[in-house]
Amino acid sequence: VYEEALVYTYLYGIAEALTLLWFIRKPQLKGWLILSAMAGLGAFIRPTLLFYGAASMLVGALLLFLNRPHPARDAAPKSFLIRWGLPGYSWLWGPFLFLLGGGLLFLANLQRFDDGFEFGHKLNLQVGESMLGSMYSTRFDCPWQDEPLASAAKELFGMLFLPAKFNNGNWYEENLFPGQSSTFRWRDTYLRTYDLSVLGLVLCGFTAGAVVWPRRKPNPPEESIDEPAPSSPADEMGYLALWSFLAAAPLVGFYLWAPVISSRYMFDFAPAFAFIIFAFYNLLSKLYKNKLAKIVLSLLFICWIIIENFFSINNY
Repeated sequence: VYEEALVYTYLYGIAEALTLLWFIRKPQLKGWLILSAMAGLGAFIRPTLLFYGAASMLVGALLLFLNRPHPARDAAPKSFLIRWGLPGYSWLWGPFLFLLGGGLLFLANLQRFDDGFEFGHKLNLQVGESMLGSMYSTRFDCPWQDEPLASAAKELFGMLFLPAKFNNGNWYEENLFPGQSSTFRWRDTYLRTYDLSVLGLVLCGFTAGAVVWPRRKPNPPEESIDEPAPSSPADEMGYLALWSFLAAAPLVGFYLWAPVISSRYMFDFAPAFAFIIFAFYNLLSKLYKNKLAKIVLSLLFICWIIIENFFSINNY
């Protein structure tokens, strides 16, 4: 049951990223409204999907802003909406749908728990005395909230990318993984998260996005929002890298000082990691014109996926 929520989060995050990619390639009103609605409703599945929704809205708004008419190139637009990237008033339905999704979730929580910002976490019950430390930490206070940034970051890095020993219900066991702090914290390590190969590909993706983004070609003068020019590989790489970063960064801030942490919580990062790796692979496949090089690249990527799945299955 616990892992199912993370599976839904991963699948929804990937679907949201694919919708964003569709909008990047064809920035029209229909795609903007679908993307906005998905971004607003994601938190119904898991609250952390709100970060992905906000990232989708920001990247979509940036795309519209960068594709807006330029007074030096075109006739100066009279409407402030056009100057700021929205071609007409109908495009304001996008932000409205995003806020509507969040508002509906707030009202649902208000009806269920008498507090719009309560998701039921502070109202649940745990069976057995072994979970009392987790309950106290999440409802009152715990030493981890005063943990220095350096050691908190070191622990989060270890939890994300370094091999861990499964604690089998010993929530306060020490030396579970490299970088673990000695500060009291409820920890649950029972499945494999990521490894250094994932980290390397994620960093390659962010680096590629930062390198190719400034080199992207400006929109041609005849381009309009109704008939946009095809997106370039540099455009797609830049936007998707920004989306992954904007989604992952607040998750890092959240889990740095969360009083409890579990290996399954780390899968909140999965949509961001998966899509930046996909964007990097997509960029390389478009840069290589030789068919043999494309085949080799595809085989290497497939082999990496198979190896990752093999170790994940055998380390569960």
